[in-house]
Amino acid sequence: MEYVYETPLGTLKIYAAGGRWSLFVLDDVYGQYDDPVAAADDVALHVTGNADFDLTEIEVPSGLDGWDKIRCRRT
Repeated sequence: MEYVYETPLGTLKIYAAGGRWSLFVLDDVYGQYDDPVAAADDVALHVTGNADFDLTEIEVPSGLDGWDKIRCRRT
């Protein structure tokens, strides 16, 4: 499962792998979380660790409201 949010800087993703959730900010991993809501909240608060995103005023809703939920196909 994956959650995606498009911003003017690029795509933000929260991706499930190995029982944890990874936060991708502009194609780099910036955190591992127990649940996707915690990752989305860090994005909304601009505390991802990626200065290119964190120092912007791009508004992202807290929680997963507004994120697109994508089911990943296994091959």
